[in-house]
Amino acid sequence: MDEMMKSLGATMVLSPNAGAGGLIGTNKALQAKPDGYTLLLTTEGSMVSLVGLRNVRFGLDDWVSIGSYATGPLSLCINASESRFKTLEEFIAYAKENKGKVSIGITGKLSINHIAAALLIEAYGLDVRLVPFDGALQVVGAVGSGHIDAGISEMLYNTSIKGIAMYSKERNPNFPDIPTFTEKGYPQVNWGNHFALYASSKIPKESVTVLREAMTKAVNSPTSLDTLQKLHFNTIFLSGDELDALMRDRVAQLNKLVEKGVIEPEKQ
Repeated sequence: MDEMMKSLGATMVLSPNAGAGGLIGTNKALQAKPDGYTLLLTTEGSMVSLVGLRNVRFGLDDWVSIGSYATGPLSLCINASESRFKTLEEFIAYAKENKGKVSIGITGKLSINHIAAALLIEAYGLDVRLVPFDGALQVVGAVGSGHIDAGISEMLYNTSIKGIAMYSKERNPNFPDIPTFTEKGYPQVNWGNHFALYASSKIPKESVTVLREAMTKAVNSPTSLDTLQKLHFNTIFLSGDELDALMRDRVAQLNKLVEKGVIEPEKQ
């Protein structure tokens, strides 16, 4: 944020508005005057899950992507010391031999983690129990204490859990020993959590250009790259157009999961 303020030559004020899976903050940003001065900082996954699975009054066409600056290490995790499996292959084999008995923790229904789990279930043809929790710390605690078999989490720096497969095309440089589902032969099990900046699609085009240029400069500054690495993020920058394309592809993925009955959207 500091680097983007330098690029813009203006002050930016963060206004946290958490709740309802990101819907509260998203609605507030969309209802603001579309002058380019009110932006939405959220994750690509949260935006896509709202548009694709929730009963909301907006769609992707109501937003313009400014760009993304990093992605979290979303991974299938197990207990770091006492799990009955050590690798992804062992987990899949056990789950298939014990249908309906393996439990996977997620951070609430229709969350990013829920979608990630659904992709795993559909790709491998699994029959598992999804256990929703109120937050990421609860998932980690349940996996680390052995109360559930596995969980979907980004908190890989927590020593009580261990990632066995990551939802990305390439390995995260902060966790180089964790393989990806892509390299295991399942490229469709790929659900990044890009942290990104959006604005109402009604803002002036010149404002979009200024914001995108400022974000590109800020994200690629040595200070930003160093800070993100220290926070365990993978510094993957996507331009506004690239992020727009990715979101539409993600929504298409969700539609297929819904059609197959792997995940059920919010009812009308």
